[in-house]
Amino acid sequence: MSECISRPIIAVRARLCLARSPGQCQASCADPVRGFGSRYAVARWGAAQHAVAAGPGGRHAHQPRAPSASPEMGFHAVGRAHHPVPERTRPCARVHHHAGPKPSGACALGPEGVTCSRYRLPVIGGDLQMTSKERVLAAINHVQPDRVPVDYLGTPEIDRALLRHFRTSDWECVLEALGVDLRTVGPRYVGPPLPPGQDIWGVIRKPVQNIAGTYDEPANYPWRHFTTIEEADAYPWPSVDWFDFSTIRDQCRQYSEYAIVFGGMGVMDLINGTAFGRGVEQTLMDIATTDPVGMALMQHRFTFYQEYACRALREAKGLVDIFFVGDDYGSQRGLLMSPSTWRRLFRNRLKAMVDLGHEFGCKVMLHSCGSTREIMPDLIEIGLDIYETVQPEAAGMDPEELKAAYGDKLAFHGTVSTQTILPFGTPSEVQTYVRRRIDVVGKGGGLILAPAHNIQPDTPLENVLAMYSTVREHA
Repeated sequence: MSECISRPIIAVRARLCLARSPGQCQASCADPVRGFGSRYAVARWGAAQHAVAAGPGGRHAHQPRAPSASPEMGFHAVGRAHHPVPERTRPCARVHHHAGPKPSGACALGPEGVTCSRYRLPVIGGDLQMTSKERVLAAINHVQPDRVPVDYLGTPEIDRALLRHFRTSDWECVLEALGVDLRTVGPRYVGPPLPPGQDIWGVIRKPVQNIAGTYDEPANYPWRHFTTIEEADAYPWPSVDWFDFSTIRDQCRQYSEYAIVFGGMGVMDLINGTAFGRGVEQTLMDIATTDPVGMALMQHRFTFYQEYACRALREAKGLVDIFFVGDDYGSQRGLLMSPSTWRRLFRNRLKAMVDLGHEFGCKVMLHSCGSTREIMPDLIEIGLDIYETVQPEAAGMDPEELKAAYGDKLAFHGTVSTQTILPFGTPSEVQTYVRRRIDVVGKGGGLILAPAHNIQPDTPLENVLAMYSTVREHA
């Protein structure tokens, strides 16, 4: 066992999605090897023609469909929101929206701001003095930044619409135009070739059409019929040695002015990840009965991700700002299990990941969809720094109430509803909504403003632009 695994390892069980009201499901998290990073993990994908494959940390299950990609494509610079940044196809100037040096090739789309059919995003300038990194770290440390930091999460359909809107094929230009303050780094996959549609865990996904778009869903459930621990142990589990961590430090340096994130919603992700290989029903049964086979499967995932994260953070040598892990503990109405069951099966594992991040000088961010209000005191007690995604419509998850109750101890990421205001509001209503989020939840720091989930394909682009332009105007 690696020297990284010198900390306690524990045991687990299941999760799933009972969430999103109109439109697509708003809960699970995925970790296909094909896409690395951005919570939302969601894995989040960039424009279809630019999908890249890299690490096992992903965005949401019910993962946005992406074209087949193989790990041999390599890992490129990753834009936050858990989506891979495509390799730059043309240079573009940049919008100077804060002080500090920019990485070479950064973007600007004209001196008057970024334009499109209905919206012109104002240039960020004026009194802003912080770099993106300084802005995010101030917010996490409950210090008022020069403006609220922002992040982005979206499905490929929305990504493509933004690329068209800004008349670019370079995803980094879009991130700069929106003012996104975070970037994700990660290792390069160098393991054995994988069949099309298969991830490192042996789970095969196939595209499934729904009312608003297409998501890749598990199709084979390779662990469904396991009945003994011996079967679980004999499975061909992936190796951390399948990843090359040597470029992580250089990636951090490339994006040194941004808040650097390592990980994703699929890093750890014991409930979702087990459900992808075992089925949701069986995984929930495993949790309810503490089934030894289900516990063994979760332990294999946990052991992998603990070693994976340790190697990456050690290689980064202190340059990673946020260590991002995920698991979906809640549904729209409440926890997927009793608080006592969560404490018995998941708390210690999550604490081990939080301790690991702190050991390497990182702030630690947890993704969980759904309602987790009942365990918020536990999350604070184990040392969690940032809670993501704050789904406003879930029971007990009103962002203003969470700010009042826990805002002096916990920072929040998300809070902008992808169930109501973004898909069904008007641009004016979105602006009013975002201004209130900034004024109330962002007061005194403690907020990274972002969608509460991947922005879904049926969301008007004008509303997406209204969200980000309001942050600029409200700086």
